[in-house]
Amino acid sequence: MAKHRNAKLIIELSAKNMSRREIARTRHISTHTIKEVLDRASEKGVGWGDVSLLGDDEIAAMLFPEEREA
Repeated sequence: MAKHRNAKLIIELSAKNMSRREIARTRHISTHTIKEVLDRASEKGVGWGDVSLLGDDEIAAMLFPEEREA
């Protein structure tokens, strides 16, 4: 789940209208990871309000449950 440990940050910055490219450039996160996180959050209907009080591991488990079982 280490790959998605930045999920909270990605969702927060996206909610603040930061573009995917800007997030990648300023936070040194791959655009592929950003796309995966935001696509999965969108599929599951998860936004910043849903994750703002959760920890990184909880968010990653919520968005990528299949990785927890692996």
